[in-house]
Amino acid sequence: MELQRPPKSATQIEALKQFGPTELAQDVQINGTELLPETLVFLLRDTHQARNTGLFELCGRFLIGIAGEDGGFCGGYVEGIIRSVASTRVFLRDPDTLEEFRAECHLTLWRAIVAGTDKKPHLEERFGHALKFMCIDVARSLWRRHQRLATAETIEQAEQVADGAVPIDEAVLQQLAREVLIDALYNLPERQRQAVFLAWVEGYPITSPENDSVSGVMGISETAVHKHLRKARERLAGDSTVKKLFGRD
Repeated sequence: MELQRPPKSATQIEALKQFGPTELAQDVQINGTELLPETLVFLLRDTHQARNTGLFELCGRFLIGIAGEDGGFCGGYVEGIIRSVASTRVFLRDPDTLEEFRAECHLTLWRAIVAGTDKKPHLEERFGHALKFMCIDVARSLWRRHQRLATAETIEQAEQVADGAVPIDEAVLQQLAREVLIDALYNLPERQRQAVFLAWVEGYPITSPENDSVSGVMGISETAVHKHLRKARERLAGDSTVKKLFGRD
């Protein structure tokens, strides 16, 4: 499989391939903080197949970071993305739930790494984007699980809100609306979902000279992007959850 790696990552990987196991471990130990996450994923998969446990753990530390006293991780490329997704989800503001979410995100990431390049190529092409989608999937699953495990106390509180006994902050309502809309994206075909997420959620421009745009990230023309967005808009307009959100049911 020919991957579309970031140019800097491709250069790093070619240089690292020249080393033997001992020299490679020494180089990663010294220069690990300079390696891109896509490069680290390549090394993790390579060392996993070679059963090089020591180097596998070393690369993992540079990718994930080091656990801190507050439960978060210092350094690496993962913690910031996890917290970014958590910040858009009201229910993840609880420390215990955030810790549960983080643990499941890490587990999902490690499974994807071990699955290999053929099954999960995007981690070696655009790590941040791939991990963010994984984290959103985890948040979605966790939210549904928490809903299924809702206690009688939670139901009673909801009834109090409905009766007007407990006020709802407007910012919370807006956040919940955003969560419903993001969840609705997962009913879209993959390419429509990617276009919508980049354009409407992440705020990427449709096109730009630097290719830091929906068109550039997806590797398609501006016309194709607009086509995906138009079809997505039509499908979302018929989504029962979205219609209920806007009082159109």
